[in-house]
This record gives sequence, structure tokens and C-alpha cells, in this order.
Amino acid sequence: MVGRSVLITGASRGFGKCLARLGIALGYHVYGTARNVADLGDLEGESFSAVELDVTDAASVAALAEIGTVDVLINNAGYGAFGAVEEVPMDSVRRQFETNVFGALAVTRVFLPTMRAQRSGVIVNLSSIAGIRSFAGSGIYGASKFALEALSESLRQEVAELGIRVLLVEPGAFRTEFLGSSFQPTPPVADDYVNTLVGENFRFFENYDGQQSGDPEKAAAAIFDAIENPDAPFRLLLGDDAWANAHKKIAELQADFTANAKITLAMNFEEGD
Repeated sequence: MVGRSVLITGASRGFGKCLARLGIALGYHVYGTARNVADLGDLEGESFSAVELDVTDAASVAALAEIGTVDVLINNAGYGAFGAVEEVPMDSVRRQFETNVFGALAVTRVFLPTMRAQRSGVIVNLSSIAGIRSFAGSGIYGASKFALEALSESLRQEVAELGIRVLLVEPGAFRTEFLGSSFQPTPPVADDYVNTLVGENFRFFENYDGQQSGDPEKAAAAIFDAIENPDAPFRLLLGDDAWANAHKKIAELQADFTANAKITLAMNFEEGD
């Protein structure tokens, strides 16, 4: 991989830091971004460049153009806004989408022109199992990841003939800071939610940090394996919980579609109408 480059957003912790370390070890030149570059101090070296970036700030994102081109872009920056759909404040909802969706989209748009010109490149979007199957108390976070999944599906089709690959990573629960410093909760307020699945899940999320079964170093290795494999599938599920929930979603879809099959297939105009 000597001579290749990768830009990783949100490289100061969690998956981002694991990916940055592995990228350096594999011989990439790694551009690691963070809102505060001091948080990237332990990643310094000849093959690492610290880049100050706030993915929600247009000027900050536009400055990435000074890098020129990269071979791989990993849109990793993100966090989780948790709470009942009714109760998460609208400004928190907007911030969630500004980071998880619009931020990833804006950064991707910076590098697509040069990737198109060189007819090569890999774009990796870090989604979540919550982008496949959403849960009570995580609807806002899940909605942002569902949106990222839709963008990734379309982008994949749009750039495939231009030599650019798109990979969508869908992790389950990994032992990162996601349920720690990246956890932005809105505790249930209404008694109705405190005593239902929203409250139950919220209490679970609050106490689950540090107990997740997923190893982020293994996730980073799997992601780079997919980057370096030109025949890798579009989607990469990571974790046994992701596997279980993805298959539950498939079963739910199949059950609903089958139950409504007669209605679904009876929508055409009748002959002669």
C-alpha cells in the first residue's frame, strides 16, 4: 500500500483511531481529522497528517480541498442522539443530521471530483445496525443512519462505472466511546415513556458502556480488508448482534410483504378501465 493515502474523519477516538493506527501500519499515508488536532497527538509520524476538521462547518470542510486527492475516504465522524422520537429537542435532531448525514455528504463531495478524474477511489461510510433496524429510544440516530444508507446505495450506483467503489459498514455494539463521550441522551420525561420500551432501552444504553462484546481493532482490520479487496460486497455487517438484528429485519420485512401481497399486487388499472 506504499504511496496510497486515506482520509479518516473522527480519527481522535473509537473506530477512527483504530483505523488510523492500522492504516499507518499498512503503509498508507493517513490524514486523520478531528475538531481539536491536539487529540491526535499520539498518531504523529511521517506517514500521518493531522487535519483540523468540523464536518458541520462549511469552511472547514472546503479547506480539505487543499489535500488534493486521496485513494480512500472513510466517513467515520458521528455520534448518537438518543431519546424518544417525541422528546428529543429539534435542535438536537438537526445537529444529529448535520454531523451524521450532511457532514459525511459534504466531505464526500470534496473528494469525488478528483476520484472521478483519476477513475479510482474507495469511499467507506460508517453506518450502523441502527441503519437497518431501528430501536425504541434511538429513532433519531437510526434515522440519520437510514439516510446515510440511502445516500450510499445511490452513490454506489452513480460512481461504479467511474472506477470508484462505495462500502457501507454496519457495526453492532463495539467497545468504543460511542456510549461514553459520544452518547448524547435525552432521558425519558413522560411517564408513558419511562415505563415502556423507551425507558427500558435507555437504561440499558446508560449502563452498557464498556460491556460491548465487539473489538474495534478487529473491526478496523475487517474494514481495511474490504477496502483492499476489489470484490468485497457493498455491505459489511460487523458483530454477532448486527448479524442477529439484520436477519430479524429481513424476517420482519418478509412477513409484512407476504401478509399484504394480495393488496400490493392488486393496484393496477383493470383491463378496460
